Amino acid sequence: PHLLSLSLLYRDTFCQRAPTFLDYLHSILQKYPDGGQILKVRPPGNPIWDLLPSRAGTAGSGAGPALLAYNNAVMSARDWTGIQRPGVSHKREDPRSVGRFGLGFISVYHLTDLPGVLSPPYLGVLDPECQVLPGGGKRWDISEAQDLPGLFKPFWAGLEAVGQHRASAQGTLFRFPLRRQPSEIAAGVSDPERICNLIQTFLTEAPLALLFLRHVRRVALHRVAPDGVQTLMGTLEASPQPLPVPVPSGAEGLSLEWCLVALRGDEVGAGSEWLVATGRATEEPAVALGTRLGCCPELSLAHPLRGACQGRLCCFLPLPATDETATGLPVHASAPFALSDDRRHLRWPQEGEEGEEDARWNALLLLDLLPRVYSPLAAVAVALPGADAYSLWPDPERTPSCGRMHSLVSRVCRELAAAPVLLPAGGQGWLRALEAVLLPAAAGDEAARRAVQALLVAAGEPVAEVPPHVWRALALGMPKGLREATAGHVREVLRRHGAAALPAAGRLSLLRYVAGDGCHAGLRGLPLLPQNCSPLPLCSPSTSVCHHRELLPGLAGSFLPSDLEPGLDSLLRGIAKKGKRWGSLDHL
Repeated sequence: PHLLSLSLLYRDTFCQRAPTFLDYLHSILQKYPDGGQILKVRPPGNPIWDLLPSRAGTAGSGAGPALLAYNNAVMSARDWTGIQRPGVSHKREDPRSVGRFGLGFISVYHLTDLPGVLSPPYLGVLDPECQVLPGGGKRWDISEAQDLPGLFKPFWAGLEAVGQHRASAQGTLFRFPLRRQPSEIAAGVSDPERICNLIQTFLTEAPLALLFLRHVRRVALHRVAPDGVQTLMGTLEASPQPLPVPVPSGAEGLSLEWCLVALRGDEVGAGSEWLVATGRATEEPAVALGTRLGCCPELSLAHPLRGACQGRLCCFLPLPATDETATGLPVHASAPFALSDDRRHLRWPQEGEEGEEDARWNALLLLDLLPRVYSPLAAVAVALPGADAYSLWPDPERTPSCGRMHSLVSRVCRELAAAPVLLPAGGQGWLRALEAVLLPAAAGDEAARRAVQALLVAAGEPVAEVPPHVWRALALGMPKGLREATAGHVREVLRRHGAAALPAAGRLSLLRYVAGDGCHAGLRGLPLLPQNCSPLPLCSPSTSVCHHRELLPGLAGSFLPSDLEPGLDSLLRGIAKKGKRWGSLDHL
């Protein structure tokens, strides 16, 4: 048997240093969240979670109910070393790995005092309190199982529960006997119902986690009764498919990868499909800062192809849904953020304080890299079949009005305004905001909007109609330089292009629209009134507003139509009464 020491930082025997380590362990558990990474599996593979009562009580096995985690990859020598060195991660050299900080495994001590690991060819049990294993832990070769049947039996039962045979299993089984009374490690007592609640919480978060985890693809959760009967609590599966996308223009200093991720499972109903973009900065200062911090300047964004999304921040795994981490963006974002010890907050130390580079790193990821990945994501999303062209646009009315998240949304809106992601009316391709003529959000009634759009399209104008929230986003990201289809702009187009191609009803709708800004003098010369089935300029001397047409025989076609809708008739009469000279309108 091999002695497992829980920390290689000390030179003494484990029992002599146990109080020191227990103090350290206790302090970490106070800061590290209960219920967070307890459900994190390592090493990479396909995890299956089960609640399994132990069927054999023996020293070191931890009789009673236990949480088991099975993973289809075998632990390496470095993995064995890693679980013995809390706070000193063997994954630190891999900046893209979950568990780089060496704290994740410690979270299991919220539930157990005797974590066990079966990973061929070894079985190991850790005992920080030295209650049953004087050395603080021990590792046995599986060939010794016949000599220790009580120790191995709960693990064999666990393998059988997940469909594995002891002779051929090529995976790792973690076994965490639930703490049934307070200990020196933690005062919290665990019971099966608490674990079931924890699993239900995990099922809610799992769809978001699987969007960004690179190796975990399937999760199944079962509850196993003492008689061996299993109850399925939930399943979830992620199926990523690489998406070949040409390198977009304007992506200098940025490496981009794309995939479509299909989620299937109980928590996602009939399933959902997500577009995931991963961008990695390839230029300074991001690369140098990431090298110093041992992190990769990389960020992933995920957006559902159908339906809405209230964006969450993740550091591989989801961060708590709080106001602090609510971005207001319709995407989930994951990056190796610098976090507080409890993984609940992004670190923002002030200049001159310890760890000030953490603030620079988080700002680089959140305020620089995220907006740069966002606009290519939008450009790819709008080209996918059936995608909502404007679902990726944030609504400033539903985002923070100040602080870092407001700065983030503002920068995202600027990037979107510069990207070709606006859908042109009646045309192909995509427009940038600076190229487009936008229909105002309050462009009269529906008939007037359609008439204005038809006129501009016929005149060759790059017109786009966007929802109100996109208008607000453009106003935030590009307060100057937008071209609107205002009444004045439409009057100029009418003078250049005319309105002969429009039906009579469309010309009257245009008349209502172009007169709506009160600049009635600008109406002179516009060919909008339908007379004798052909439009005549409003300034024509023969155009009159008069009830007594019979007084002017032979000129009936020169009068305004008698069947004008009340609103337009009232508008023209009001203009005449104010003395505006449209030919003979002044003698109304």
